[in-house]
Amino acid sequence: MDSRRALGQDMLTLAARDILKLSLGAIARHEESGIFGEAINEGAAIFGFLQIDLTDKRFAEAAAIRVAAEEWLKEQKPRFSLTHAVMMTDFLHERLRVGGILFVSKENRLIRAIGAVTGDYRFQPRDDGLDDVHRRAARWLWHDPKGLPRDAVFPTRFATAHTIY
Repeated sequence: MDSRRALGQDMLTLAARDILKLSLGAIARHEESGIFGEAINEGAAIFGFLQIDLTDKRFAEAAAIRVAAEEWLKEQKPRFSLTHAVMMTDFLHERLRVGGILFVSKENRLIRAIGAVTGDYRFQPRDDGLDDVHRRAARWLWHDPKGLPRDAVFPTRFATAHTIY
């Protein structure tokens, strides 16, 4: 399938935009399998790791996120690296600007959505026990849960399995 055609009238210009790869829900964790659909239906990029409300302006710096994360993790049994969690949370919270483009991956081989960030960070606690509490409003330009081969949509290989970069 021609990815330009899949986007229809919403052709995008990538010049002078932040471009990030994002995973929506951990594929290997069954309980997170609905995060992709939730994100598409809600019009949001949804992100997990640290269940800390980062709406306070002091979190504009990654160092402040790290201090809060270290405190929060004292009572948790993390399944992730603190360094990577802070780095990726900072990307979604502070570094990703409105107008930035998200390529939503599936196992780094497929693209299953392309979206533009349309809003600032917001914290949305959950009742279901999942840690996907961080959000950025997004307009999904194209999405398909099955995905398209990454190279049909985006020419550069994804370097890591990080959730966002």
